[in-house]
Amino acid sequence: MQRLVSIEGVRLYGHFYMKHRFNAGVNIIYGHNGGGKTTLLNILANVLMGNFRRFAFLEFASINIEFEDGIFLELYRNHPLDREEYIEVKLNDELIWTDTVNHAVFETDEILKTEIILPSVAYFPAHRNLYDYLALSQEEQGEKLLSPFAPPIHFPSMKEIENTLDNLVSTNVLPENISNFIEIVNRFFENKKLIFRRENYQNVFELMYADKHTTNNLSSLSSGERQIATIFYAISQLNSQGIVLMDEPEISLHLDWQRSILRNISQMLAAEQIIACTHSPAIGGDYEMTELEFRFVG
Repeated sequence: MQRLVSIEGVRLYGHFYMKHRFNAGVNIIYGHNGGGKTTLLNILANVLMGNFRRFAFLEFASINIEFEDGIFLELYRNHPLDREEYIEVKLNDELIWTDTVNHAVFETDEILKTEIILPSVAYFPAHRNLYDYLALSQEEQGEKLLSPFAPPIHFPSMKEIENTLDNLVSTNVLPENISNFIEIVNRFFENKKLIFRRENYQNVFELMYADKHTTNNLSSLSSGERQIATIFYAISQLNSQGIVLMDEPEISLHLDWQRSILRNISQMLAAEQIIACTHSPAIGGDYEMTELEFRFVG
């Protein structure tokens, strides 16, 4: 049940119909603003994370998701005349979760991923939204939400990356995931490189500029460089298998970086599928691009 095959959504927001088929490997979904791309990723992320109660915040009639091997996950929002509105989730016609909409809105517990078999997932929102996410609280730990239906975000700050690199001071052998992270971000950086010094027990990592000036403070990176660093660091912390969802990964990036970011992500993470939604035709240079069917039905 690892790979997504298709999705169909009926009466999303009360007005829209959605349909799409997915390929194995890298999927690039291209479309205009308001074309349902972020909604698609939010639905997939919440389903794969088991956050079914969050669908109380989305108006819909039904959502059908097909996985490989003929496995179907179906969500229904029912409006009976004689009882409260409720949501049902079925896996191959077997009911696995249900709740009233009113109760789900206030419920804090999520269904455990261990209760049903769902692929692992990593969700990356549009990078501009991460500024809002970080502004929600500088002190709070754990997940934060940008809106009631938005999936929880687990994303590193630059300080978290610095702390991880600093803690490598006692490491004799650089972990493979961190080694890959440093190698890939250095492909993007110009006139500067992240370096790892085993012999320097005070500053085990440094950012070295072309004039040999060094610092272990990543705050000097530009917004685009920070985006590259945070995305690839987060990916370096993931398991190799699963599904990666990305919303507009090209934002803030130069055209050359847009063309290479998904190729490098695919190289770094042997994911079952990468699904990226974008406004930029440049990002799909190495891959087939498809358009999401998302139409107004009244």
